[in-house]
Order: sequence, then C-alpha cells, then structure tokens
Amino acid sequence: MKLGDLFIKLGLKSEEFERGIDKTKGALNGLGAVAKTIGGVIVAAFSVRAIVNFFTTSVQLANEQIAVENRLAAAVKANGKDVESTMQKYRRFASEMQKTTTVGDEMTLSLIQLAESMRSKAPMEAAKMAIGLSKALGMDLQTATRAATLAQNGNFMALSRYIPAVRSATTEAEKLAAVQHTVASGMQIANDEIKTMPGRIQQMKNAWGDFQEVVGSVIATNETLLNSLTDLTTAIQMLTTKNFGITSFLAFLSGGKSWAADKKRFEEFLAQEKNQV
Repeated sequence: MKLGDLFIKLGLKSEEFERGIDKTKGALNGLGAVAKTIGGVIVAAFSVRAIVNFFTTSVQLANEQIAVENRLAAAVKANGKDVESTMQKYRRFASEMQKTTTVGDEMTLSLIQLAESMRSKAPMEAAKMAIGLSKALGMDLQTATRAATLAQNGNFMALSRYIPAVRSATTEAEKLAAVQHTVASGMQIANDEIKTMPGRIQQMKNAWGDFQEVVGSVIATNETLLNSLTDLTTAIQMLTTKNFGITSFLAFLSGGKSWAADKKRFEEFLAQEKNQV
C-alpha cells in the first residue's frame, strides 16, 4: 500500500496531503526552513507513536475486560446461576458504581468475582461493602471484599481488627450494625470524592478506559482495521528504510555539506508520493 493511500484511509483528503507535500518541499529551502521541516517530521513521528500506543493500550484493556468477565462468568456458572441474566445484572451494578464512586466498573466486576468465588450470599452487596470499607478504613479492595463476604456469613474476625465497635459488640446483630455504619460512612466518602477535582479526573480516566476498551474490542474483531494497522506498520518501516539522512542533516548544521544529497532524495520521495495519491 502506498503511503498516500494509507493517509487517505486514515482520514486525510488527497488534496490536504498534496498541500502538505508542497508545503514540506517549500520548507526545505534554507537552513532555518530545513530545521523546521525536521521538527515537523519529529512531531509527526511522535503523533504516529501516540496513535500506535493508543491502539495497543485499547486492545490490552479490551483483553483485560474480557478476562475479568470470563472469570466472573465461570464463578457464576460454578455457583449454579444463570450466566447471561446474572452477568447483565452485574454489569449494570458495576456501571452504577463507576458513576457514583471513583471505582472503575472492571474493578467492581473483579470484586464481585471474588465474592462469588467465596460463595457470598449477596456478591453485589459484598462489593459495595468492600468499596465503603476501603474508603472508611484505607483497606485495599480485595482484602475488604474478603472481610465483607466473611461478615455476611457471620464471621467478623477480620473486621474486628479494623473496627473497634465490632470488637466491643456482644451479639452478631451489634457487630453487623457496626460494620454497616462503617460501610455507610465509607460510601459517603466515596460519593463526596467524585465532587472533587481529583475524583472527577479519576472518573474521566475510568470513562476514557471504557472508551478504549470499546475501541480495542472493535480493532480485535475488525479485519479492515487490522489490515490498516498492518499498512501503517509497513509505512513506518518504509520510511525507516528510506533513511533520509538525519545524521547528515545534523552534520550540515555543524557546517558540513552532506545533507544536500539527502535533501534531494527527500524531495524526490515527496514528489513520488504526491503523484501516487
């Protein structure tokens, strides 16, 4: 695939590409203009790197989301529940937690999976309790989920190390009330957190992560996009192979004359690409 065709596939109109080539050729006149052109090439290189990194990260995030959901679905199935309807319910709950806290939906699903694996009586409630406990007590979410699931089954030993009121309680009802009070306090902290600038930034990051997961999922299953990425890789390799004398350009800045030949080859290359668009 020609480089010009690739630019068109990536959304650049041919006339825009043509103007860009003419502008680049004109900018090659004079030392200052050459430096500006090389600067533009470097900026373009970093732009390509940003695109490649975005696609790579998107596919990775999509794969991680799939892995989390697969583990959760396996736990749901092992506990004898209907996988499709239960997973839909869990996804809705995780999405709601992401809207009302700074905890991403993928993390919430992983907490539910842990609770399911521990045969929690109410996995979603265990996950919510874990979020509240983590905010109120500074516990990590996995530890909090384990402690919450044990508490659901009447085992308050883990939480008694964190909550004095649980230690001093004499009945199970009193211990549960102390835990619920702490969870409510933590959820209030979580709800207030999203009203702050750091909290809003985290929610934005979570939303951006969701967007990348969608993009990654599309890329991983779309043959046309996969081919476009292959074409982009080929174009980058071609430009690298052409080797338009960055070393000689730097020597030219130092007073040498070797850049002249590479400058001519670069102009010829641009002209060729313009004709192929």
